[in-house]
Amino acid sequence: MNTQYCSEPTAGGILSRDLLYSSLKHYGFSEIDDLLRFLIFSCESVLGEEEQRFVHSKLKSCLSRHDNGSDYFNEMKIILEAVSRS
Repeated sequence: MNTQYCSEPTAGGILSRDLLYSSLKHYGFSEIDDLLRFLIFSCESVLGEEEQRFVHSKLKSCLSRHDNGSDYFNEMKIILEAVSRS
């Protein structure tokens, strides 16, 4: 688990593209691949409201399809909560 992300999910309440990318890159799901490409090619270093909605949508979709209750998904759930609060 990326403890930097979990202890500091945002920088002053602002979601960082680089922290999201580094926290999600180890997941091998198609929804996350789409999300990583979006972060690389479509986002500035700080995510705006629309970008946050897209991230939220992809994370929620991935969890609803693949989450089996294992600890493997804990970090993704923490990120989803952080996106929801922003």
